[in-house]
Amino acid sequence: MEHKFLSSAGELEAFIEAWRAGTLPGPEFTHAGHLAACAWLAFDYRGEELADAMKEHIIRFNAAVGTPNSPDRGYHETLTRFWCALVEEAMAGQPDRLASARRAVAAYGEDRCAADRYYSFNVLKDRFARQHWVEPDVRPLPTRQTPPAPASGRRATGSAG
Repeated sequence: MEHKFLSSAGELEAFIEAWRAGTLPGPEFTHAGHLAACAWLAFDYRGEELADAMKEHIIRFNAAVGTPNSPDRGYHETLTRFWCALVEEAMAGQPDRLASARRAVAAYGEDRCAADRYYSFNVLKDRFARQHWVEPDVRPLPTRQTPPAPASGRRATGSAG
């Protein structure tokens, strides 16, 4: 699938600026858009800082476009941290933000169900997983660069690193 925001560095920058400003139309922030934004941010942040930056921007964007961040919609803690880990691994060795975004989207842009290979339950619909990091229970993530954020009530079992 073609994505205009991957056609050039300028298009990617414009997409990210609109997303961060909350002016990007909500339907344009697709799964591929999430992956590209994550890869773009990963040039400034790694691991937990990347996941925290994605969380901040997704929550802010959702508020700007009228998507509620609730127990059933909006921001999803486990999926955000899950995808950050996969994007970090996919973009390893890429020379710039555009190449990283292209690589992340090529690897996972059409694979919205990747979490099904790591979780034994429907993580998307799990209310606890939406609010808190839940470690994969089928197989470990390919990288542990995006560990769970420290907070009470989390069921994290892995260690950072």
